[in-house]
Amino acid sequence: MTNILVLFCGAVLSLTFMNPIVAFFSGMVSTIIVHQKNTELLEKVGSYVLKLAIILLGFILGAEQVLQVANDNMLLVFSYVVITITIGFIFQLIFRTSRKYSILSATGTAICGATAVSSVSPLINSDSKDLGSILSIIFLLNAFAMLLFPALGDLFNLSQKEFGVWVALAVHDTSSVLAISSIYGSEANYVATAIKLLRTLFLVPLLLVLSYFYNARLSQSCFPLFIILFLLAALFSSYFEFSNSIISFVNQSFDFLIVIALFIIGLQVNIKSIKGITIKSFLHTVCLWISMTILSLITVIGLA
Repeated sequence: MTNILVLFCGAVLSLTFMNPIVAFFSGMVSTIIVHQKNTELLEKVGSYVLKLAIILLGFILGAEQVLQVANDNMLLVFSYVVITITIGFIFQLIFRTSRKYSILSATGTAICGATAVSSVSPLINSDSKDLGSILSIIFLLNAFAMLLFPALGDLFNLSQKEFGVWVALAVHDTSSVLAISSIYGSEANYVATAIKLLRTLFLVPLLLVLSYFYNARLSQSCFPLFIILFLLAALFSSYFEFSNSIISFVNQSFDFLIVIALFIIGLQVNIKSIKGITIKSFLHTVCLWISMTILSLITVIGLA
């Protein structure tokens, strides 16, 4: 009964503030208090809620805006992915982490965090401890980014567009990108979403390459099919003009779903996995993330 009350209070707090970052930390604190252990169902529910929110955002953006942002940043995203994976393997030599852990760390940082790691792990047959460690580190870095990035955006006086590009490149998971960018402003949110989904699409060629080298069978579920639905929604909104009331409803629904998704994701914190993180694995992933965060920030400022 106490556990249910704690979770209920966390959910109420999240919906009261309607702030995705508050929702994330409410979920995180709630699950620490109630010692939540079974996160499989939470992962599925949180994933579906987040994907639904992204698809709804497609109705707001429109195909022309999505394609314009993607076209303007294609080379930037490609360069970021290649450089991140390259530096990841350099850090493997420096910190002497295993090859498989380095692949998980580099691909998670380069593309889409936990989604990339979870998709790559079965292909390379990674150790369960490595998987738990990298997912826990990414979770912690996402939490840290939520607190740090908005403040840094204000400190460096980044425009909405600049901040959206930076967050889309530097932050691991799509959920965190949407949460952070939505706090900074609607334009930052739109830009960040389009670029982050473009970055996520690089998961497809990566999985094909790894499946070839590791002689592994590729599962259809590994592909981010929700992006196709997002693009279809954007295409639909380009051909049909919605009334202001409908647009307002979609915006409010998006905000509500993002808050719910971040609360559920916050509930997925795994204290046992965090305690199992080794110094070498921690240094590899954190140093790689810091390096790419700084490099992407310098790039965004330089291109302004």
